Amino acid sequence: MAEEEKSNSTRDFLFFILFLLIISFFWYAQGGLEREPGTPFLESFKTKSEYYITQEDRKNGKGGPQEDVIALFKGGAGQTDLNQEYIEIRAAKTNKNSINILNWTIKNKSGLSLKIPNAVNLPISGKSNIESDIVLPPGGKIIIATGKSPLGYNFRLNKCFGYFEENRDFIPLIFQECPYPKNEIWPSQVSDICLDYIESLPRCKTSDIPLAKAFELGNDCISTINNTLNYNSCVDIHKGDSDFYKDEWRVYLNRGGEFWKQKRENITLSDSSGNIVDELSY
Repeated sequence: MAEEEKSNSTRDFLFFILFLLIISFFWYAQGGLEREPGTPFLESFKTKSEYYITQEDRKNGKGGPQEDVIALFKGGAGQTDLNQEYIEIRAAKTNKNSINILNWTIKNKSGLSLKIPNAVNLPISGKSNIESDIVLPPGGKIIIATGKSPLGYNFRLNKCFGYFEENRDFIPLIFQECPYPKNEIWPSQVSDICLDYIESLPRCKTSDIPLAKAFELGNDCISTINNTLNYNSCVDIHKGDSDFYKDEWRVYLNRGGEFWKQKRENITLSDSSGNIVDELSY
């Protein structure tokens, strides 16, 4: 009998320890010592997708400076040229969290709703690129164009992306932010004549060397330039740079006609649960 009582006491003690661990986990997960006084101890958890202020929160006077703001901007909505029609979604620079917009939707005044597509995080030219979730960091933005992508897929910008602008038209324009050729690290065997020519080259341009100049530079110089000054090589060299990725995504709805009216339109942005995050009328 004594052995049974001892076993029961041990079991009760272990349950008590387990209970304390569970309570400690909830206390820590909800802020620990940094919790605001007066808040319920076991208040419901918020996922990252619930930190932003929804339209309903605004109407009810809820939300505060700790919540994140995601907002719609008109951009080129209402343009008669389909290739120039786009809207923007921006995350405020003051946001504290990154927001995953998986399964978020946009809707026009006619009630037509479309899911915001995923995008390629690091495009590689000439290869199959897989699209993934878009996670908007503070200050990030998405440009949602109505027409078709010049690349055939949706994408995130990076510092080498200006090379694509050479033979394609992007609206809005993509800034030419590629590294200058003269600032790249060139092999030690490259001749002075070749280096002088490299220093004259603009950034974000593959080299189209005139025939007379090509004869002067020689095949080794031309080969080195052509193998270095292109998008894929730029990515290989610079993808580890701290400023390589840009917090801007371009996604395309691939529609054959306009999605937004030229005037008297209402644009609605909703999250994956159907909550209205923002609305815009013009």
